[in-house]
Amino acid sequence: MMLNAAEIYSRRLISSGFDAKYLRDASYDVRIRSLIHKDPLGAVRQSEEEVPIEPQGIVAVVSQEIITLPNDVCAYASIRTSLSRIGLLAINVGIVDPGWSGPVSSLVMNFGQNTQWLKTSDVFLRLTFHQIDDLRQKPTPAVDPAKYDAELKSTFNRHMGPTFMNVVERMTKQLNHGIRSSILKNVPIAAIVVALMALVINYGTLKLENRLTPSEAVTSRAKVLTDEVDKRVALTELQNAQLKQQVEQLTKRVDELEKRR
Repeated sequence: MMLNAAEIYSRRLISSGFDAKYLRDASYDVRIRSLIHKDPLGAVRQSEEEVPIEPQGIVAVVSQEIITLPNDVCAYASIRTSLSRIGLLAINVGIVDPGWSGPVSSLVMNFGQNTQWLKTSDVFLRLTFHQIDDLRQKPTPAVDPAKYDAELKSTFNRHMGPTFMNVVERMTKQLNHGIRSSILKNVPIAAIVVALMALVINYGTLKLENRLTPSEAVTSRAKVLTDEVDKRVALTELQNAQLKQQVEQLTKRVDELEKRR
């Protein structure tokens, strides 16, 4: 069952930072307390003022409100429609578990073509609250906001770049490296396997014909089969060399892109 405004207020689900003008009929609009981002040099900053989000930019935002949920209430966080209309998207929204007591946060990316600005007190999430069966779990300790910010800042520093394309480029480079290593390692093996399979098939054919034809015919057939194996091996080696050349070109291109960043 979804809780209405009166129930949200009476149960004090927003235990700190509550403002009645952000309480709606069946939800509450959560506002920004601070923004965590990286400057152009890659240093992590935490700001309580206005921060620009360039196209492809990414920031982490932390709520002013402290959400305190009993064991029989969970919350669902969704992005504000007004933000998505201008190209801002919160990517890690979802369930706030029963028993949680602390701020909520989200990563916000700018998928639009224009620079957007976020500042303290801007609304970034909408919370709806839902009644569930009491799980009878032990109470969850309240989260210290300062510790929460520090952990979020550390995680952002380790895993995020100034833009979400940095993450895509890093993943692409890792993928290219994995593909390149796999090709270089497995293509020579594949060539050997093909050659061996050809030899096994040809040997079996040779043994069969040895029983059915004169020795002169067997000798002639053996030469034909041997020539065929040689052709297949030569073709495989040529394909191997071409593939290695393509991988080297791809590696060179990736390295050039890395130097341009």
